[in-house]
Amino acid sequence: MSLLKPASLVAMTMIASSGAAQPASVKPMSTKACPARLAPDMPGFDRDGPPLIERFDLSYSARADGNVEVDLASKTSGGELLFIGSEHVSTPDPALFDYLESAVRRVKPSAVFVEVDDVSYLSNLPTDKERVIKTRGEPSYLGFIARQANIPVLPLEPPRGELLKRLRRQFSADDVALAFVLREVQIMRDRRHLYGEALEVQAARVLLEQEKLAKQANRPLAIRNILQLTQAVNRRWSGLDWRQVPAEWFNPFLSSSKTGSIFINALVAEEMAIRDRHALTLLLGQVALGKRVIALAGRSHAQTQLQALNCLMKGR
Repeated sequence: MSLLKPASLVAMTMIASSGAAQPASVKPMSTKACPARLAPDMPGFDRDGPPLIERFDLSYSARADGNVEVDLASKTSGGELLFIGSEHVSTPDPALFDYLESAVRRVKPSAVFVEVDDVSYLSNLPTDKERVIKTRGEPSYLGFIARQANIPVLPLEPPRGELLKRLRRQFSADDVALAFVLREVQIMRDRRHLYGEALEVQAARVLLEQEKLAKQANRPLAIRNILQLTQAVNRRWSGLDWRQVPAEWFNPFLSSSKTGSIFINALVAEEMAIRDRHALTLLLGQVALGKRVIALAGRSHAQTQLQALNCLMKGR
């Protein structure tokens, strides 16, 4: 039985106040008009071929609890996808855990995909549900639920080395490392409320990770410690304390020229495009093989997947 609503060829938006579903305004688009970054990197995918509307049903809903759902079903293979977009949580959210638990019961997936590039950390999760809720975030919630039901948990993200390799085609290795370190600083400062020495520890950790990955790619970094980080930031943004980097620099929907980040917004936007295209390719492949799967990521990723699928599915 399909997970989708009958009128599933039009994006649907749930109005939280009334609970009513209303069709969003979606203009028909040619498959050829879809931006290249939205096209899945799939063998046999033909941008000039028949639109995907002939092969899939699609629907979208925004829930009153803030989560969004993108549902996709294959008319030929019987495969189905539930892509859940959630707000990244920095505080425990039992309601989110309960929602994910109900989604797994409803879909009965053969696998779930979470927004990480390595799921090995799930083997170290607490075995107690309440402790997971109190100490972890949404990828761990879904990972815990799936493992309890003996459902495979797989990474939705491309391997970190591959992601960095693709970013370095447009940005220097030092600029890539600088953006990743500063974003971690902003996240730890604003979400975890870390300051001072605790923030330096996190920055040093990411610098070490970036240095190892750069060496593996034979792209050694000039930024390897906190002193060099401070110097690099001052060269690019005179007088800026790297601990006070603005959050808007990491918004992929803003331009670097508007925020003053020089290159960081553009890099983050390119990173998001790479990750979303990888996820689209991965998940369409699962559905085409007849698999029933759940994917969990941030809401912006769910909305991008919807945009891509809507574009690819519209007839000429």
